[in-house]
Amino acid sequence: SRPMEQWKTVRIIYLKKVTKQQQVISDNDIRPLSLFSCIAKLLNSTIKLRIDAHLEMNGLLSPDTHGFRNRHGTNHNLVTLTSTILSNKIKNIPTQAIFIDISSAFNRVQIHKLKTIMDDLNFPSYISAWVHKFFIGKLYTDGVHYQRCNSGLDQGSTLSPALFNIYTSQLSQGLSNVTFTTFADDMALYAQDHEHAAVTEILQEQFNLLQDKLQGLNLPINYTKTCVIDFSKKLRNQQHTKYIKEKVKKDITALQYLKGTNWGNHPNEQMILYKMVIRPKIEYGTAACLWARRSYAISLQKQQNQALRQVLGAVKTTPINSLHAIAGITPLTYRLTIYALRQLLYLTVTSSRIKGNLVHLHQALSTTNHHLYRKLKEDIHFLIRTTTTHKVFFPTEQTLRHRNQIRNLHNICITDIPGVSKKGNTNEIELRQRSLAYLHDKFGQHSQIYSDGSKNPQGAGCAYHCVEHNIGYGKKLYPVTSSFHSEIFGLQMALLHATTHETGSRVVILSDSKSVITAIKNIKYNSPIPVHLMEIVTTIQLLIQRHTNLSVQWVPSHCGLHYNTLVDRLAVLSSQRGTITNDTTTFHTDCYSIIERANTEEWVHQYSTATGAGSWTRDLITNPLRRPWFQDLKNLPVKSITTINRLLAGHAFNGRFRFTVGHRENPFCDLCHEEQVQSVSHILLECRATRPTMISVLHNQQYPDNLLLTPQALITFLREGLNKPEQLLNLQEALKNINAPV
Repeated sequence: SRPMEQWKTVRIIYLKKVTKQQQVISDNDIRPLSLFSCIAKLLNSTIKLRIDAHLEMNGLLSPDTHGFRNRHGTNHNLVTLTSTILSNKIKNIPTQAIFIDISSAFNRVQIHKLKTIMDDLNFPSYISAWVHKFFIGKLYTDGVHYQRCNSGLDQGSTLSPALFNIYTSQLSQGLSNVTFTTFADDMALYAQDHEHAAVTEILQEQFNLLQDKLQGLNLPINYTKTCVIDFSKKLRNQQHTKYIKEKVKKDITALQYLKGTNWGNHPNEQMILYKMVIRPKIEYGTAACLWARRSYAISLQKQQNQALRQVLGAVKTTPINSLHAIAGITPLTYRLTIYALRQLLYLTVTSSRIKGNLVHLHQALSTTNHHLYRKLKEDIHFLIRTTTTHKVFFPTEQTLRHRNQIRNLHNICITDIPGVSKKGNTNEIELRQRSLAYLHDKFGQHSQIYSDGSKNPQGAGCAYHCVEHNIGYGKKLYPVTSSFHSEIFGLQMALLHATTHETGSRVVILSDSKSVITAIKNIKYNSPIPVHLMEIVTTIQLLIQRHTNLSVQWVPSHCGLHYNTLVDRLAVLSSQRGTITNDTTTFHTDCYSIIERANTEEWVHQYSTATGAGSWTRDLITNPLRRPWFQDLKNLPVKSITTINRLLAGHAFNGRFRFTVGHRENPFCDLCHEEQVQSVSHILLECRATRPTMISVLHNQQYPDNLLLTPQALITFLREGLNKPEQLLNLQEALKNINAPV
């Protein structure tokens, strides 16, 4: 496995690190990035899959080793730490942590020592030999200078992060009474005890031990960037909040360069930019930050308010609830709660450590009634109740570490039939005849087991039917189960029944869900198995070990295949009349809708029962989650949309607003010249100058003359206009013709 010499020539480019100074002053201000041969990168990607599989299936890395590991990402690391800190704070137990920075960590890795560690961890000899030969004797060039080097892992190499995890995998051995967590070359030690002095003593002792181990690996600590933090009193995430605000502020400024009140791109395009580019930055890290500080969401809400004013063309005095109702999105308090709970649910499913931390946090919260933890207590209780009520599937730690060991899944799973396509113009009879002919020719000697899933307003169900045994079974699933997951449960039941057939028999599972079969087919060898497919892959592996000649074949639905129709009917009946058994589970992603529905309903209730500011909009828009009225009107001028949005909000660029911001000496109407505040309601209902125009606009809607300018008639007119935008456009055009200030 001697690599070609040209693969070992590495081109270096220099990237400036994000620092306060504008210029590069020293080597510490630049980050060298290595550019490799594309063929070498492709080969290394294949080797990395095997390295990861060996590490995970043998449990060689600590659960607290994060970064560049499947199901051990940034959020896993952050939530593990913050949940521990919160539990200790509730129980008045001090928590202290040392955050350690290593000087040029990747560049100081000794390749010979790395190979020794890999051999000690029983890596296949060809892998450790490849790593040793690939990283030894490399020629580095920046286009001007050339330098050979026999140490260090290149930043930019596919293998480097995984190899660094291996290099530092034994650091946690021998450490006691502390948690040692890493994210690539960033490390932390944290401990807790009933006394501050005891925690400090424990950390100092274990830090000294860790320091010696790092020196043995030629990884010196950068003491200028290493710090100790006491989390006993505060956990406010102020630096994170400040960083997010600064980052989002630049993006909102960019939106302002793309659109004004009278020009620029369509508001719907700006809304998409906000949802896809800006809001994800606000959501990042929410699962770790939301509950640590009560004002976290409130503080970031100001950024969303600013973005919505920009998108809608609203004035500064527009009520917050009105902004959200017109835009059709939820305030950040609810949005971040949805995001954080979904993220936390995913983390508990994919990490036994976080699941245990969540249980401890829930127990700690049950002993306190402090107002600071009210929101956290409600949300954690809701999450645990949801997972318990719907019996969410939690894989074991061993199952999570498992990797796909079936090499020929792509051959077992067949997603087409020659000449048969549901998207074509083939009629039902021809589809059935072609399918029957194919199944007879290819699987005539196989035991055929049909599976199906059903999702309908009455519930969800799955079923299978074995043709050879002439037996079928249907099962009722939890109502939240999706159609996709219903098909998965049906296929799993069929595979389990296949294990009752004789060893070495030929079995074909027939399903009309191409998406499920494709998902199984796409699982690569040595790659992680998605949570919802773990039991299916495990059962397929068991059947292969029993020398079963297994195939999973797609068949078209609703084309008259007798047994497919039979099993479909059985699944429907099970969903409607069956009883949920104790062994029935759901997947965590099906509970996302429960989390979202609970929080959106809370927002709708808060909106509809609110008093004070925003009452004008509440009378017009009763459902704050409805689609924006302008969403499908792509060719509408920006000025028209801005004007109508201001009418719906009840706040416009009129005398009242200009007086409020100090641009006028009084708020009175300059159209009718009466001492009445020039508000939107005055312009539409009370102003003598606009009255003929308003009567003309409303008269076209055939209101009785004596009811033309009543508040109820106007509200009805504007409310109807949300579904008939031409009404709103007629009103906007009429107000424009008389120069009404909106």
